[in-house]
Amino acid sequence: MAQGAPAASATLPAGDAPPRPPWHIDVNRASQAELEMVRGIGPQLSERILQARAAGPFRDWSDLVVRVPGLGPHTARRLSAAGLRLDGQPLAPAGETAPSAGGAPSQPKNRSTS
Repeated sequence: MAQGAPAASATLPAGDAPPRPPWHIDVNRASQAELEMVRGIGPQLSERILQARAAGPFRDWSDLVVRVPGLGPHTARRLSAAGLRLDGQPLAPAGETAPSAGGAPSQPKNRSTS
């Protein structure tokens, strides 16, 4: 090992975010083993992703969140930060509107109280 290089098994101090991976895994193309390389995806979640993908590729991040049971927006953000991509794209940062599963930006519903 080169002098000054961190050991592969080095741990981070508590509270520090892990470094971003130098690679990306595309959810529409990855095998179960490749999905499980993404921090936060274990055997159960990878299986649910593959079952949902069997019906067809995910159109966008919103489609992924809707079709995979137990995968919400918060988890999708964490997985995107850990290297998961959908057709090469990370999840849009919070505050930017991502398209809904129908392809158009989601609109809040008006609720009248009459």
